[in-house]
Amino acid sequence: MYTCHLCTFQATEWHHRGQRSTHPEHVTSDVNLIPVCRQCHDQIHTMDDPYTRGLILRSWVTPGSEDDPWMR
Repeated sequence: MYTCHLCTFQATEWHHRGQRSTHPEHVTSDVNLIPVCRQCHDQIHTMDDPYTRGLILRSWVTPGSEDDPWMR
């Protein structure tokens, strides 16, 4: 059982920070997956700038690389 990365509720799914289409080698990578609840998952995809927070990575940023905001 996991807790949502953004709130205190139970996580029900995994969010891929790097898109599966651009980073297929990181589909199951720990640096790419965030446990989230459904409501927060929807918020990630509709918030103003999830890129700055590292919740979504640009296609040229590899999860876990020095360009990844979470690795700085």
